[in-house]
This record gives sequence, structure tokens and C-alpha cells, in this order.
Amino acid sequence: SDLHLGNTRKEMNYNNDSPSRPNYLDSFSDFTTRNEIKADYIIIPGDISDRGTEDQFKDFCEFIDKVSCALKTPKNNIIIAPGNHDKNWKIGDAHKESATTNRIQKSYDPYLTELKEILNTENQCGNSHAESPYFKIWEDEHLYCITFNSAAEDFAETAPHYGTAHHSVIESLDSLLKVEANKIKNKIKIFVCHHHPLQYSSPLNDIFPDFSIMGNSEGILKILHNHSFDLLIHGHKHIPNFDIHANQLAHPLICFCAGSFSANLSHDYQGLATNL
Repeated sequence: SDLHLGNTRKEMNYNNDSPSRPNYLDSFSDFTTRNEIKADYIIIPGDISDRGTEDQFKDFCEFIDKVSCALKTPKNNIIIAPGNHDKNWKIGDAHKESATTNRIQKSYDPYLTELKEILNTENQCGNSHAESPYFKIWEDEHLYCITFNSAAEDFAETAPHYGTAHHSVIESLDSLLKVEANKIKNKIKIFVCHHHPLQYSSPLNDIFPDFSIMGNSEGILKILHNHSFDLLIHGHKHIPNFDIHANQLAHPLICFCAGSFSANLSHDYQGLATNL
């Protein structure tokens, strides 16, 4: 998660301003080879880029090709949900007077155009991440994965910035899962979004209070419990976290914050998190 391809990346080739490690991907490839690490799927819960530009998404396509090769992951098994940094706010500002729906779609033009080969495989179905209800389905014989754009209505002028899931989205999600129930009951069910649906305790909250939790997240969690989802994966926080959330029916939902794969972390994170 949270690659932030651009000025906060570790790798020299993807960060011309201030690279901190010139051979980052080589080190990662050596690490996976040495430890015989492979992955059936690569799931990325957002903030692929730092500013949502075409160049940064083109860099990502090169980047993910190297990562998937290192992990021996089939190209069709790359699963993505967008984050707030994958939205091009400059384009959004240029369409500020447009209808909100049009402004959202325009803001994601670079994301949708440059990642079309990943976002439109034979395993993908459902709406665009830039059109209500802002979720897509990724499915094969083992996995049923919903990727939700929690940043769709977050714009440059939004203050504070936060994720959201409108009640209409929650209703659409519930209706879909009721229809799909029998077909997916024996599959691993995963929900992927960028913003955190749960607030985590952290010493950093004393310095930088966090108001970016997903709005209406309780409704999302209720739907996931009611439909027996196994795993929720999110990004945004940059600090990895693993927890199990249970509802009144005692259904366990694993909640995993993916941390940050490759962004340079602030010194404030020292002792809390690091990345490869």
C-alpha cells in the first residue's frame, strides 16, 4: 500500500529529487528470492501515486511489473483500490464548476487511462472506481474481492480530508451481496479500501490528530459482518496494523492496515514502523 510514486519514493528511478535508496527494487527482488517468497495475489489499497499524474501511473506500471515478477504473481492477479493521492486534484480544480459526478470522473482520468490493463482484466466487473457506487468486483474461483474508492468525494478544498461511504453506496453493496450470496459463500471474501474504517491508537495522534477515518464506516463494517467477509484491507495510515473486529453475532473480521511498501516515512514514525 501507499507507494506514493513521485517525490516521496525510495527508488532513484522513480524519485529524481531526493532518492534515499538507489537499488530499492533490486533489494526487494533479492529479499524475495533469498527467502523464496511468492504471492498468488498482489492487493494494493491505494495511494499508488503521489499526485495522480500520468507519468506517475506509467512509473507504477513499470514498478508493479518488477514487483510481480519478483513475487511470481500472475499479471491478472493484481488488485487495486484507489486512494486520495491517486486523484488528480489539479484536474479536479479545473472542473470545479462542473457537476460533482463529472468532476470526480475527470479527476481520475489519468488513473483510469494508464491502469486500464490492470483495472479491466477478465477477472474484473462492476462500475468504474470513478462512478457511483465507486466499487468494482475482482473474482476468480478462490477469491471474491470488492475494491472500493473511499476517496471519490475528497477534493483539494476539502478540510479536513477524509474518506467516506455514502448510505447509497452501503445500500448498493448490501443489495449486490444478497444477490451474490450463494455463488460466493465458499470463496475467500475480501474488502479493499484506502481509508481506515477503525481509529487506531498511536503516539502520533498526540502530535497530529487524525480526522481522516472513513465516514459511515460502521455501515461498511456491518455489511461485511452480515455477509461473512473474511478480511478487510486498507491503507492510508502508513503504519501496519493487524486486528480482529467482531460484531454482536461474534463474526470475526480480520482488519489489516497494509502500512507503506515504499514511501519514505517521516522521522515521526521511528520506532513505530519501517519499510523494506
